[in-house]
Amino acid sequence: MNPIRRTSTPFLLEISARPWLARTGASLGRRATFDDVPDSDLDRIQALGVHALWVMGTASTGALARRLALGYPELLATYERLIPDWVPADVAGSPFSIAGYEPPASAGGWAALANLRRRLNERGIGLVLDFVPNHLGIDHPWLTSHPERFVRGDARRLAAQPGNWFVHTTPEGEDRVFAHGRDPHFAGWSDTVQIDYRRRDTRRALADLVLDLAARCDGLRCDVAMLVLPDVFARTWGPGPDDEAGDFWREAIAAIRDRHPEFALLAEAYWGTGPRLHEAGFDWIYDKDWYDALASGDVAAVRGRLASGELAFGAHFLENHDETRARTLLGERQRAATALTFSLPGMRFLHEGQMEGAREHVPVQIGRAPLEPTDQDSVRWHELLWRAIAVPDEATWSAPAVRAATEGDVPPIVASAWTSSTECLAVVANLSADESAGRIALPGRARGETIAWSELLTNRNWNAPAADLADTAVRLPGWGVEVLRGKL
Repeated sequence: MNPIRRTSTPFLLEISARPWLARTGASLGRRATFDDVPDSDLDRIQALGVHALWVMGTASTGALARRLALGYPELLATYERLIPDWVPADVAGSPFSIAGYEPPASAGGWAALANLRRRLNERGIGLVLDFVPNHLGIDHPWLTSHPERFVRGDARRLAAQPGNWFVHTTPEGEDRVFAHGRDPHFAGWSDTVQIDYRRRDTRRALADLVLDLAARCDGLRCDVAMLVLPDVFARTWGPGPDDEAGDFWREAIAAIRDRHPEFALLAEAYWGTGPRLHEAGFDWIYDKDWYDALASGDVAAVRGRLASGELAFGAHFLENHDETRARTLLGERQRAATALTFSLPGMRFLHEGQMEGAREHVPVQIGRAPLEPTDQDSVRWHELLWRAIAVPDEATWSAPAVRAATEGDVPPIVASAWTSSTECLAVVANLSADESAGRIALPGRARGETIAWSELLTNRNWNAPAADLADTAVRLPGWGVEVLRGKL
């Protein structure tokens, strides 16, 4: 069985491949491959209860993309601030500017990555890799061998939008204009070339590529997956030949499921496209709406998301390689936000360094990360939380209603609960800086006259009348959180 599918609430950890190998190599005194990743690293990941390890950035990046990453003043300033002793060799270019999906020889190639997968699987952990459907790197050999697979332009378009188009010179000396990959709301990514999904041959080639990847891992995280939805692509690039129209995700996912029925698919997606991608076959979709609601402190938006009906296929996160570190963004709100996020149905998505209290957002173009001090109190609290929020067997999730303790407005308290026939597990959080009190209608039916309660983060225990279950009183300090377990 695919390790990622052992539970309906899989725990995903994202770790950046290049800094991981750089740290490993520093301890060895030489360049490291995936074969050199120590068992102790994998054992620590296993001890967290992780079901899936997303090793971000295993593909090869070309020399031109690397040169571009060394040419942006804002990136250079960030490298200097984070890693004062950095050297140009530390900059590998964006891992999303893919010159070839095969891991570089310096990382051990496919053989070392296959061995890492085996070692992870032996620990009950699935390997997740990247698939970047919208674009390839500006160094990709298809620019020469299969230029028809990319969106082509002309001198007029290049002159009108030089940030969205570029010239590629073939080995024969011919200049060809191509589009940079882009989100229609932003300028093109200058180290990429846009794949043309309006062509049947292109879709077949990408489907073959994704099938090859699916044979080498247990799941794929698909970058900006909504950009290749047929209507989104048409709005961005215009219509294609009618006889070549098609839906890439439905075609590719059907092929994956035919060969690998238990394969896991995670989509990075925005603009409310999650339900469509889930219906097309993705298991989980980035829950950016949840992230935005917590990041902005909008309690009404948090409640709206809890009632959305989309949480079961959401991948719920507070940070990843694109976002500001949770410790920096949320400050004292982080623990309440973390407990709520990891209590939801769907995928639980943790970023490396998050539980250690890392504050620095590191650009993906550089292959080293700063050595930040570990906040041991944060580590202990997160480890305690992971144990506390273990979902009871055969439990169902709900978002219990909260009302005022006496009279007045509904307090800024929200709750998330899992209930089985024998227990109720509830996370209750105060999303304000002021002390708040409320009453919560917790689900479940007690078998006796009293319920034995525990607060699992502080190890408090007490008994309460069973009748109080549907009218449970809580009082929390500013940004306070409790994990309650009641034996029914």
